[in-house]
Amino acid sequence: MFFSANSGRNLTVGLKGQDVWALQVYLITNNILAPTGPAGSKLTNPTGYFGALTKNALAEYQAQAGISPASGLLGPKTHAYLENLSGGTAPAVVSSPTPVTAPTPQPASSASSLSYGDTGSGVVNLQTVLVGNGFLSPGTYTEGTFDGATLHAVETFQCFEKIACSDATPGYGTVGPKTRGDLGL
Repeated sequence: MFFSANSGRNLTVGLKGQDVWALQVYLITNNILAPTGPAGSKLTNPTGYFGALTKNALAEYQAQAGISPASGLLGPKTHAYLENLSGGTAPAVVSSPTPVTAPTPQPASSASSLSYGDTGSGVVNLQTVLVGNGFLSPGTYTEGTFDGATLHAVETFQCFEKIACSDATPGYGTVGPKTRGDLGL
């Protein structure tokens, strides 16, 4: 689920944020946003913006789940349904992109593991691939620095690819051999 990123906020068209991003990851992970139909008619990567594609996907999910009305808006009925699925305490699909204490940035080579705070050409390559695959939006990160936006994109990619999906999983948020290989780095 995505509740720790959501805080119970109702979501509707025009909103932006981590909770929208997490909802999109949840819908993609549950095959609601899988690309079918005419090109461009389905969202295939999270964007953090609640637009028409997200609304339509959520409406499809609500209809499949028997939530009425299937409005495509995330309100109290859908919140209650999702909380019930998780037993009332829903874990996050996407954790907060900003750690409590930020490490001192360290130069990183393109061949080593990459993690929050690293800098260098390896991070530039990572960011280029994440942008190209739709996991990181241009203009939302500091080029060459493994910052909060880059961390959030890596975590989303790892969850989407079923590499790791929580802080309890070793390597979550770190670009090690498995993540590097799946990204094609």
